[in-house]
Amino acid sequence: MAKEHLGRTKATATKTLYAVMKEISRRGGSMPAKELYPFVEANVTLTEWEREPAGKNKYIRWTNSFQFYSINYAKAGLIVKQKGMWYLTPEGENALKLSPEEVMEKGEVAYREAKAAFAASLRIAYGIVQQRSLSITQTKQRIDGSRVH
Repeated sequence: MAKEHLGRTKATATKTLYAVMKEISRRGGSMPAKELYPFVEANVTLTEWEREPAGKNKYIRWTNSFQFYSINYAKAGLIVKQKGMWYLTPEGENALKLSPEEVMEKGEVAYREAKAAFAASLRIAYGIVQQRSLSITQTKQRIDGSRVH
């Protein structure tokens, strides 16, 4: 896979999430969520820009990107976030054989696929609702049409 240039936000998430996955693996597969940020702060080289507050809520940039992109990693089945713990799945363990950028791509592909599947399910559900609405309307018309006025 050709390496593409990552924007700063995605590059930040790429390095922080990969470091956390490696640490979870080192710890045997799980890590308390409350230890994630202190681990990153102590073990990942963060730039001044990454440490700055940003956005309307003034959250620290690296924490924003970390949380945002972790959704992709969960959708890809690389990690599981449950009851205050993060778990590395077997798929996540295998992903550590890839480069951090390849893991990020894997997460993004999974997120796009999940989003497309959700959109498809909404279209199906909307179609069913339309059919039922049409059936109700047709039934009312038949009832109304059969009445003597």
